[in-house]
Amino acid sequence: MPSQESQKKTKLKEYSFDIDEYGDPKIYTNFEALGAILMRLFMLEPGTLQNNLDCGIGLISKWKYIQEDQKEAFINYATDQISDYINPYMSVNMSVEFLSGKNIMVIFLEIDTRTYQFYFNRDTLTLELIKNR
Repeated sequence: MPSQESQKKTKLKEYSFDIDEYGDPKIYTNFEALGAILMRLFMLEPGTLQNNLDCGIGLISKWKYIQEDQKEAFINYATDQISDYINPYMSVNMSVEFLSGKNIMVIFLEIDTRTYQFYFNRDTLTLELIKNR
């Protein structure tokens, strides 16, 4: 059971369908919670949420075949989505790189003082959060 001190430091919680080693639902906090929310926003297809049809970056349907000349449009679209649907007061800096010889796009997000690094494998259509703090 978390101590009261650690509960005070927890500002953000996100529940997952995963389970921990004890069979309880996995709960992400702070850095990991925002990372999970960002992953969901990247993978969410626009038009999925009936109450907000514009929400979602649509990484698979809209940006799967992105090339070097489309990076700036993708960055602008993603940062707009983050500020519109997660928190408009966060400072967001984003960059994108392509790994040579592999079909992998690396997305770097710096939000306030935290750095998130996502690997998007365009062959298997998977998005993975690499944990840098």
